[in-house]
Amino acid sequence: MEYLKDYASSEVYEKLIGLLSLDVQSALSKNKDNIIKIFKYFKSIGINKFDDLLLFRCDLLFEDVESLKDKINKMDTSFVSFIIQNDVGNLINLGI
Repeated sequence: MEYLKDYASSEVYEKLIGLLSLDVQSALSKNKDNIIKIFKYFKSIGINKFDDLLLFRCDLLFEDVESLKDKINKMDTSFVSFIIQNDVGNLINLGI
């Protein structure tokens, strides 16, 4: 999970270590390549703030990057970017 330090503040990273079960931490480590692709995609559509995503919707990181792209690209990506950066909990209302 060390690689998440590149995407999370140190405070959030420490919270994740304390909050996530060992199984979830292991899954985050095993899925590193896909998760980095997801972060790169998010950056490409203007998302640069990942703390809330990691804390409240880390389930998105376990999706296949291509299927996640398909879901998001069907919508206005600037709107999705705004939601992720401002109220990530509302993604559920968009079917994400």
